Amino acid sequence: MEFTSFGLGVFMAEVADKCVDFVLRKGKNHYDDVQVKSFRGPAYVFFRKDKFGLRAALGICSRVI
Repeated sequence: MEFTSFGLGVFMAEVADKCVDFVLRKGKNHYDDVQVKSFRGPAYVFFRKDKFGLRAALGICSRVI
């Protein structure tokens, strides 16, 4: 993964029931959750508030293929 080249620890989620695809470790006690969305071509991407609550330690990674 690209994140490891920046010195971040990457931990894949075993169960994706919390809308978290992987966790990034930035430091000894700092972790961020990451949700990944992929889509083909131009598209409108949205996240439901009841499934994906915003918080400081949450990132979104989108990819167009």
